Amino acid sequence: MSDRNRDRQTALSRRALIRGSAVAGAAAVAGCSSVPNPLASPAYTDAGASMLESLATESVSDSQDVTVGAHYYPWFREQAWAKGYAGTPTLGEYNSRNPAVIDQHVQWAEQSGIDFLSMSWWGEGTWPDVTIKDHFLAADAAADIEFSILYESPGRFVYDSYPIDFDDAANRERLREDFEYLSAEYFSRENYHRVDGRPLVYIYLVGDFYGDFPGALEAAREAIDEDPYLVGGAVGWFPLVYVPDAYVEAFDAVNAYDMFDPRAPDFDFSGESEFERFLDRVHFHYLQWRLIARDHDLSFHPTVMPGYDDTQVRPEANNPVLNPTPDRLERFGERSRGFVDADHPMLFVTTFNEWHEYTSVEPGEAHGEAYLDVLSDTVSQPLNQRYRLDSLAPLRLDFAETTSTASFNENVAAGDERYLAMVLRELVLRGEGEPVARYDIGNPPHEPVFTEGAYTVERNGDDRWRWLGGPSAKTVAYLPEEVLASTDEIRFRGTTTDNVGEIDATVSLDGETLGRFTITPGTSRYTVSR
Repeated sequence: MSDRNRDRQTALSRRALIRGSAVAGAAAVAGCSSVPNPLASPAYTDAGASMLESLATESVSDSQDVTVGAHYYPWFREQAWAKGYAGTPTLGEYNSRNPAVIDQHVQWAEQSGIDFLSMSWWGEGTWPDVTIKDHFLAADAAADIEFSILYESPGRFVYDSYPIDFDDAANRERLREDFEYLSAEYFSRENYHRVDGRPLVYIYLVGDFYGDFPGALEAAREAIDEDPYLVGGAVGWFPLVYVPDAYVEAFDAVNAYDMFDPRAPDFDFSGESEFERFLDRVHFHYLQWRLIARDHDLSFHPTVMPGYDDTQVRPEANNPVLNPTPDRLERFGERSRGFVDADHPMLFVTTFNEWHEYTSVEPGEAHGEAYLDVLSDTVSQPLNQRYRLDSLAPLRLDFAETTSTASFNENVAAGDERYLAMVLRELVLRGEGEPVARYDIGNPPHEPVFTEGAYTVERNGDDRWRWLGGPSAKTVAYLPEEVLASTDEIRFRGTTTDNVGEIDATVSLDGETLGRFTITPGTSRYTVSR
């Protein structure tokens, strides 16, 4: 297993602890004996279909070119191939330093409409670093394509286990030194990819940072003459809740390296008939993070991928397989392009050549050059339509306080704290005495689009819920604007625990305060009205 594969597996294991849903009940999260089980839901008409169906689209005048970046791995040699991989590359088990391989890769990238390669970088003097600067960029073909740096965080910092702590002076120093090296070695090159004149750097695995990462990043920025355009790999199957707002606001844009997270709730998409449901979930979370990005003045860059299969490199993980095919890449691309940012229209391809996880679009024995054709004919084409976000409006709960799980559970490690206010199982909206909509919480994408302050879905049998709160002591959920416009009363079905205690909450609809209520242990229904 390569270092990155080992670190990815470690990261996924940590995510299983703090984002997993396989708990016997909220007591496993809150550390108490039980959570009251509310009465059966009232017989209101459900809001129905996916929230994605509430989205309107708008035409893009004169079309808009989309910049396409693809993650590229310059680590291949005999040792790397020996770790295990799926599929069979057309070029065989090549060496990434072979000039003929580099020339062919650049030709294929150009053929597919890829504008730049996001180069996996592991530090000064490492095999990938030497491969990039002394071999890839030295090749004649390199002048024909742009490149950027994919900053492989797990391989750069000092830590015994996750999270990566940026209160550690050694980690802050490492980040600063790395930025100084990247600036001196790469940013000044003519074919380094820039956004608004700023060199792009992609930072991987942001969700496993802890401590004053924003401060460390700002210090690294100030240490160099350039102002890099930073893309944070923060997007996943969850809203903005596991890290403070400041973590994402430290970036210029957010993105998901991939949308494969087998520990996410209901991650069971192995069959062909399930792939469309997988896309529904992915694009529900793209909508979620597109809204988060807009609300925090960031760009959002979606990712497309053909599938995922790490069974050859991580057989012990027993992860499900998303069988990669050109058709799946095309469908992924068609549905993702509508989320492309208007000001910085860019998307990423995961990946050009990550054969260990079989996300590669590089030609291989199974599909020839079909992936390149999909990228050229669909993914990289000018944009004609995008989703309109103004068809949705925010419901917001501001909590007077939240309670950290570390305050009542000594086994909670630093970085794994959750900040709790209430459990929510159901949301009912009424207008003029009549039901407007009802949402069963814990059933995405048939629930409101939570963008902040809502933890991962938890379940006990058929019972599902989310803990609300978060480090910013607020929960934001988006619903169809026409639903909120017709609402004058909201009924919350949920509760809290003795460990969390009594907490006041203020409710607002689209910026206008609706009312307040007090969350009390043992009480399961709350009503707020104008």
